Amino acid sequence: QNALGEVSPGDDGDIRGGRVTDPIRAGAARNGQCQTVITSDNESDIIGLVSPVGEGDYDVAGTDIASGQRSYDALVDVQYGEGEDGVQVATIMWKGTTAAA
Repeated sequence: QNALGEVSPGDDGDIRGGRVTDPIRAGAARNGQCQTVITSDNESDIIGLVSPVGEGDYDVAGTDIASGQRSYDALVDVQYGEGEDGVQVATIMWKGTTAAA
């Protein structure tokens, strides 16, 4: 698991199968995650990141994300948990494509 505020990019492929069938690359994916401390100032923004049902519609980019790791048309999920010292932490995860649609 990555440190608070550190972006952890995922693999570049949407690999399916491998148990019953041979694994195949179903598409080019750009996944990643990061963690942040939840405060009263950012809580509503974090909740607002959760993708609605349907196709992904977020582009994930920023100063902490290398240009080669940007994720387009991404689905975003947020999980809440407790960090050290009882601090509330959000793990923000995304899965998108390697190029804009």
